[in-house]
Formats: sequence, structure tokens, C-alpha cells
Amino acid sequence: FPLFWYSPPAILKEWQDLVLEHGFAYGSGGDKLEGKRLLLAITAAGPAEAYTPQGYQHYPLRTFLTPLEQTARLCNMRFPAPYVLLSSLKAPDDGRARRHADGYRTLLEAIRDDRYDFEAAMSRDIITYDTLPLRQER
Repeated sequence: FPLFWYSPPAILKEWQDLVLEHGFAYGSGGDKLEGKRLLLAITAAGPAEAYTPQGYQHYPLRTFLTPLEQTARLCNMRFPAPYVLLSSLKAPDDGRARRHADGYRTLLEAIRDDRYDFEAAMSRDIITYDTLPLRQER
């Protein structure tokens, strides 16, 4: 999803409100998502340097995802580093949009084929098409 005004789109919030119910996702008997992963794939218009203490966003991108990370924790889910495209508005012109899409396909295939290194992803802030933590094929 695109990160708009420091949060996900309203349709994602609606999904959370409808699906993440007490007794299902959290709370008494709410263990249906326990042990699962919440892996985000997001785009942000700002460049990497914007998401630094000196940048115009003043905070790392991951800081803006704290509510989603806490949602994962409440539901006893794991929250690996999100797959991110920064400077997304310029990406179609500089070739990164295609590389990002190809990387996303690679990420999904690696998850399917059990080659995505989730442990490595847990220790990172973000993942990009050129930093995918992949294990070698077995």
C-alpha cells in the first residue's frame, strides 16, 4: 500500500476493524493469527534521506509503521522488515519501479519456496529490491 500522511489507506484500517476482533485475533481465545507474520509492502514518496533525524520527515520510516507493528504484537504475530519503495513518484522514470516489481515477485516466490530469510528480515528496518534476504536454493 502507499503510505499516505503517515498511515495506510482507509481500506486497510477498515479491514483491521472487521477482521482483527477480540476473541479471534487477540484477547481471550483470540489466537487465530498467533505465530503468523505481518509483512508489509509499501511505497513512500519521500527519498531515503527524508527518513533520518536530519531529513524533513525527522524519523525513520519504520517509526511511522509503529501502529501496525503493535497490532502484530497484540495478535502475537511477527513483524519482519517491510518491503519498501522510497521516492516512489520518481521510480517509474528512473527504472526503479520495474526493479521494485521484479523484487516483489522474487520476494513472493522466495516465501512460497521457503527461501526468504525471515530471521534476517526481523533484524532490519526495511527491505528493498536490492537487499532481499534470500537463502540459497536447497
